[in-house]
Amino acid sequence: MLLVCRFSGGDDIILLQPGGTSKDIVSAVTGSQIPGLRKPFANPLDIVEDERTGNLYITEYYDGNGKGKPYLTLLKANTPATMTAQSSSPALALPDESTFGDNLEVYPNPNRGSSIHITAQRVGMNAPVSVAVLDAAGRLVQANLAHSDAQGGIKTEVTLNRHLNQGLYFIKLQTQTGVVRYRKFLVQ
Repeated sequence: MLLVCRFSGGDDIILLQPGGTSKDIVSAVTGSQIPGLRKPFANPLDIVEDERTGNLYITEYYDGNGKGKPYLTLLKANTPATMTAQSSSPALALPDESTFGDNLEVYPNPNRGSSIHITAQRVGMNAPVSVAVLDAAGRLVQANLAHSDAQGGIKTEVTLNRHLNQGLYFIKLQTQTGVVRYRKFLVQ
């Protein structure tokens, strides 16, 4: 489901449902038909969900007083959201400490945020290995594919498509057999 802001004279938020193999929009419901979104919003600019709580924040530009006063409206969820990892979701569940294997190394760590060297052992012989860079919230930053050698190890450098901001990141390695390993790294 997608929530979209639009200027429409009352039905300013619309819920869109993608579907089918092409993910085209298969249905649309105006906000006036959804409990909690029935208020006509004054020129909504953006809508953001706090994934931890399910609350929605709507930024509005209100010009009813002629002074163009901005508003931030909070719509509280009746039932708090629960984080789940789904393959269709852009945010991934953060790893627990049991998935931090000793045979995965990321360097330099701390890092400058432009390239990362990765070595790993026991990932399967002559097999593709998915290498993903995740931000601190578990969102995918970049995905690459590496290939292990005849001894079941990889040694690769990931050159990042964009420079990373300072903060905590993860490398996620996933083998063809489904084994997943993580390593934390800092960008300074």
